[in-house]
Amino acid sequence: MRATITAYVTRDWADIVFYRDFHDVPRLFAFRVGARCVVLDSPFRDDLDDYAAHYVIRVLDVPSTDPSEIIARASAVEAVGEVAVTAVELDPTRRERVRISGELALRLEHGRIPGGDA
Repeated sequence: MRATITAYVTRDWADIVFYRDFHDVPRLFAFRVGARCVVLDSPFRDDLDDYAAHYVIRVLDVPSTDPSEIIARASAVEAVGEVAVTAVELDPTRRERVRISGELALRLEHGRIPGGDA
């Protein structure tokens, strides 16, 4: 079964659980929305010799905050969408919090979670 995560979107700040590959902004990071973990990944693209201009969004039902476990599970989960890197609002340090609003909130509201409740 598949379900949206509309009920979990708060349109507020969420604490970043971890981040990796920081280049102007975190290029891979995770944050919690309700009971779920959201992973945003902007991978390096060899063909562009630069990072992607968007984050791929993956949503996990994982209680752990262990980065290795989250990354391993995220690589096995289908993406629910993409959001432009420039559309994601981060706190002034760009390492502690992400605002769940605008384009990111819309993507999460319209995203589908594989294996979610109906």
